[in-house]
Amino acid sequence: MYMKRIATLIIVFQSIGYPLIKGKVGSLDFSTNLTTTYDSNLFGLSKEEFNKNKSKNSDLKNRDDVILILHPILHYSKDFSLLSVSASSGVRISEHLFNKSRSNLTPVTTFNLDFDESLQKRFSTNSKIRFSASFDLGQSVGTDLIEGDLVSYTFFNIGLNARYNHSAKLAFGTGTSYEVREYQSGAVNNDYQDLETLPISSDVIYIYSPKLDFFLNHTYRKTETSNSTLSLGNTISHSFSLGTNGEISPKLNGSASVGYSNLSYQNNSMNDRSSLVTSANINLKHNSKTTSNVNLSRSFSPTASANSQLSTFFRYGINHSLSPTLRSNIGLSHSLTEVYMMNGFSFETTQTGLDASLTKLLSKNFTSQFIYNGNSISRNASDFNRHIISASITGRF
Repeated sequence: MYMKRIATLIIVFQSIGYPLIKGKVGSLDFSTNLTTTYDSNLFGLSKEEFNKNKSKNSDLKNRDDVILILHPILHYSKDFSLLSVSASSGVRISEHLFNKSRSNLTPVTTFNLDFDESLQKRFSTNSKIRFSASFDLGQSVGTDLIEGDLVSYTFFNIGLNARYNHSAKLAFGTGTSYEVREYQSGAVNNDYQDLETLPISSDVIYIYSPKLDFFLNHTYRKTETSNSTLSLGNTISHSFSLGTNGEISPKLNGSASVGYSNLSYQNNSMNDRSSLVTSANINLKHNSKTTSNVNLSRSFSPTASANSQLSTFFRYGINHSLSPTLRSNIGLSHSLTEVYMMNGFSFETTQTGLDASLTKLLSKNFTSQFIYNGNSISRNASDFNRHIISASITGRF
């Protein structure tokens, strides 16, 4: 059924999508991505865990799978002086060849409103006051290695951000977002809890230069699940951090922060938890062809089954231009997640990975990409591997 939809949509969008519409009402263009993926461990389970669950669930056919994905999207944009509006709407159709019951169609809708796009960079430019708003509605289906399951949920997210440049050296910022996740039954487990998240952040910003900011941030975050207050997903946290954002030198740029977070549970039988938290995305330009990137993060968050987790992630990657139309990327990553459950029980999940990609510019409108991602995973005394190989072609008109 999904294969027929894929073929039909390719024909329809090819017939209407090529012309670029641009006029007084704005710009409308179309993109589509066609991907073939092999996933050696679709459900994030060891061989023993998969066989045990397969004996109880007839929908589990194969531990691995080949997935065909079609992702057509319509994009709209319009500039009104300093105000920029952009929106996109489309679908993501996934056809699973081995586990056919996992085939799905998910909608994708986004909307963004920007007053002075420099807000995205957090740098000081011309505007005294600036703001942005975002809206995101769709469906997510993906492997959750913490749960050991193929998890699906509908999400809705709306965000607001504002900044006021008080003087040439001092600025204030604030932001909030509201996200709702409504979980569906997983392929293996059904005990997932709907989630609501509300963070509110406040920044005091020192404008070191037009290209570099230093900031002090406080973030209040409240999460609630559809379970009772006994759930460990019902929390309130306060985080304080110091950081920088911008261009340190012509070859070094990005953002980095480090701080402290305290997490309190609505379940009074649980003690508060606290930890060092950090976030970093740093880019280094080695020469005209090669750049490297460091990503580091550590933070608290709820799991799909309404437990609590503290996750640390690190990745180092190198991006190199092999030719004007061919680019390569290779990265090494490691993550450690500690999951806290009721009655003082906890377990750790570690993941060590290698990823590599080749991106080829075929023409003005078409790009192809080959990706490999291999991971060695240990979860609660269970060890297994996961390998993902995908090839895709993307066109935008």
